[in-house]
Amino acid sequence: MKHHQNNEDAGTEAQKKLAKMQEIVAQAAQMEKMQNAGNGAMDKPLVAQPAPYFVDVDEGRSYQWCACGRSAKQPFCDGSHAGTGIEPVSYVAETTRRVMFCGCKATKRKPICDGSHTSL
Repeated sequence: MKHHQNNEDAGTEAQKKLAKMQEIVAQAAQMEKMQNAGNGAMDKPLVAQPAPYFVDVDEGRSYQWCACGRSAKQPFCDGSHAGTGIEPVSYVAETTRRVMFCGCKATKRKPICDGSHTSL
């Protein structure tokens, strides 16, 4: 009889642990949903750096500026935008010179810095 009681207690304990684990998983899913609705959302660009990137460009050459902020090769695209809904911006250098590419991704003159980083 005592052995039967121990099995029931173990079963009840396992059910409690399972219920607690399910609660934790549900809370984690809710937290992830909330994070994705805020600044971490995949469809919103990340600030790569709060200042422009100074880059020497060559006349006639095409550059793909990272608009999502996720590229490891800033300020240029490395394909990290996949799944974000954000696409890189093509820039063709009209002359050989130094260009200030936006680092905060908030510029209105994509891909050129317009000083938006000063009001972030």
